[in-house]
Amino acid sequence: MPEESAFGHDETSKQAFYGLRGHLRVCGDLRVSLAPADAYEFSVAEELLEGGQEGWPLGDRNYRSPKLTERLDERGLDLLTPYKSRKREKGSCPR
Repeated sequence: MPEESAFGHDETSKQAFYGLRGHLRVCGDLRVSLAPADAYEFSVAEELLEGGQEGWPLGDRNYRSPKLTERLDERGLDLLTPYKSRKREKGSCPR
């Protein structure tokens, strides 16, 4: 899939890589999405959560976006993500 691949940054290894990132939705039906490494997580999240009903999607720091949170709230989905900075976290759970 070289035509869909792109350069991205891996925060864990602190290195650039070329390829795709995998995104999963595990709830009732399994959905998998492969996106270019430089795709914004919140654009992929909306695709994966399409058709989702009330619930609590869980994502890492890269899924945190006020606009995404607002759009999902309108659909009855309460996105749970940690703060971008650990300094802002008040406890082990973001809410």
